[in-house]
Amino acid sequence: MRPKLIVADEPVSALDVSVQAQILELFAEVRHTTSVSVLFISHDLGVVREVSDRVAVMRHGRIVETGPIDQVFDHPIHGYTAALLSAIPPPDPRLPFHPISSTDCDLPRAFRTAELVDSSTLPMLAVDNHNGLH
Repeated sequence: MRPKLIVADEPVSALDVSVQAQILELFAEVRHTTSVSVLFISHDLGVVREVSDRVAVMRHGRIVETGPIDQVFDHPIHGYTAALLSAIPPPDPRLPFHPISSTDCDLPRAFRTAELVDSSTLPMLAVDNHNGLH
C-alpha cells in the first residue's frame, strides 16, 4: 500500500523526549524520501515548527490563519496565532516572558479596531501530495 496522505493526530504528545525524537526523525525520513503528504496535528508549537513547511492554526474548529511556517510563526496575522506563539516560554528562563492576553484573539490583529472579519472568507485546508497544506 502506498498512501498519499498520513493523518497524524498528536503522534508524539504522550511520549518521552527520546522516543518523541525517534518518531519525529521517522516523519522527517518519510517526508524527504516519499511523495506522501502528512497532516500533522499537534498542540506543541515547537514540534509543529520542526516538522512542517506550512501550518494552519485552528480555533474553535475553524482555521483562523494558514501559511508557510516561517511567515505564520514570525509574522502572525491573527490575534489568536500571536497569543499562542507568545505563550511559548523562552529557552532561557532568565529571559523575560510576557504572553499576550487572549482578549482580542477573535480578530486578526490588523482589524481589531477597524472592522470585523467575515470568517467565511478565511482560507480552507487542502492537501496535495508534494506541497502539504494550502
